[in-house]
Amino acid sequence: MENLLISSKFALLSTELQQELLDFLDYLIQKQQKVTSLPKDKEAKPLIFGELAHLGTFKMSDDFDEPLEEFNDYM
Repeated sequence: MENLLISSKFALLSTELQQELLDFLDYLIQKQQKVTSLPKDKEAKPLIFGELAHLGTFKMSDDFDEPLEEFNDYM
């Protein structure tokens, strides 16, 4: 597309829609940069169940497997 065509159509939009279009363009630029910055020679590391547990990324309560009081009527 020619810049003049894009410019003329952009000018027809309201200020709110112009801002929305600019935000979307920023999103597309970031998306393109992420795709082009990924190393092509590395394969994705397979996920291992429980791998994050030792990293402290989450904490599971000690009573996780205990029945919930809210379900006593159904048991």
